[in-house]
Amino acid sequence: MPILSLRRSHLEVAASPSGSVPYATKISQILFTSKDGGRTWRGLAGAPYSIERIAFDPGRPSTLYAATYDADVFVTHDDGQHWKELEKLKVPSVTSLIVANQKLYASTAFNGVYVRLLD
Repeated sequence: MPILSLRRSHLEVAASPSGSVPYATKISQILFTSKDGGRTWRGLAGAPYSIERIAFDPGRPSTLYAATYDADVFVTHDDGQHWKELEKLKVPSVTSLIVANQKLYASTAFNGVYVRLLD
């Protein structure tokens, strides 16, 4: 039996590089987090709405990137307490979001891969 059940929906899951704080999101819904290893979940107030993809920065455990249904990319540097818009990609959708080598990679359905150098 799943701990977080979101039926009839795609579920995106990521864990902080420390492995202590998992996050999950349901397409066109809100971002959930767990502070007890996934036993209980709560929605993150203030997180962007309609998050589809999430990715942690492996070098900064408190930094999480999120791409929305509208392909807007947001970042938080404090485990989801405060968010700021990073970029509007102006594409139909982001199919995956990855942080590697201090770059944010966002693959899209029909427009290739966007790469952004991170500070």
